[in-house]
Amino acid sequence: VERKYRYSINDKIMELKEMLVPKDTKIQKSGVLRKAIEHINNLQSTIQKLKYDNIQLKKKQDILEQNNHVLTLKLAEQGASVVYLEKTPDLIEPTGPYSEFGSKQEEPFDSPTKSPFGNQQLYQNLPDSPESMRQSDSE
Repeated sequence: VERKYRYSINDKIMELKEMLVPKDTKIQKSGVLRKAIEHINNLQSTIQKLKYDNIQLKKKQDILEQNNHVLTLKLAEQGASVVYLEKTPDLIEPTGPYSEFGSKQEEPFDSPTKSPFGNQQLYQNLPDSPESMRQSDSE
């Protein structure tokens, strides 16, 4: 039983080695485990960064959709012919252990980042907005 247990552990360590280091590389079992931990930490960091980036992109998308809605209303008020398109659903619904990362937390509508009423703060977080360009020019 002990030998079977040891062989099982050694097989899994060899499997990790094949995944983490180039073939024919001499490395001890502890080194393989260290590399596996390092790789897992890097993956966790990547997940956190992608989670943050996803949230930021969804915020920018919300702002752009609201601005589009306001501009559409202004055009309609001025008598322009406006075609309303239905919002298409997200192509991929998040599933699995990280699906909570895709959930959206709504801000109050009167929040500076969500206000569609011409507030300059609305544009400051967009990378190519006139407001951000002015700020970068003055720095």
